[in-house]
Amino acid sequence: MPIINTVTATTAEEGGKELMDLVASKAGEIAKPLELIGVSSILSKIRATQIMLYATSNLSQTLMTTIRFLSAERCGSGGCVVFNGNALKKSEGLTDSDLAALKNDPNLAPLNDREKKLLAFVDTAVKNPDWASQKDIDALRELGWSDNDILEATYQATDMAVIATLMHIFKVSTPD
Repeated sequence: MPIINTVTATTAEEGGKELMDLVASKAGEIAKPLELIGVSSILSKIRATQIMLYATSNLSQTLMTTIRFLSAERCGSGGCVVFNGNALKKSEGLTDSDLAALKNDPNLAPLNDREKKLLAFVDTAVKNPDWASQKDIDALRELGWSDNDILEATYQATDMAVIATLMHIFKVSTPD
């Protein structure tokens, strides 16, 4: 039982309602963590703006979704694992077995080799922030990734940790 009030699509107020409507229209479902984020009008507006701006990123939707899926798995954000896993099922035709295998081997992601290199960097860097080096960044640049791309990809991953932390603090349960 959450120790803070959360909202649903029907109980959310300004900001939260718009956020939930946006996510439902794009994904067909509302991620459990949005029931927490939707409490705050300001945080809801920030999240909605992020979602809208993701469409303008140089990163593919599949890459961003895969980054969020793996990062959510790594940091224990069950709601984001389920939501992003469902998105990968819908957009890429992955099965539950595919998703389980992907958690153990990110190289199985439905991405091209260039995207897999960025995914591998992000996955490793988020697990061990001190690991990243100039050599790693230069290797990504040689593949054509800009500093903007590298930062956006890494931000997608670290954002899952923020959500997981909030969910744990406020005891908001998520599906397994």
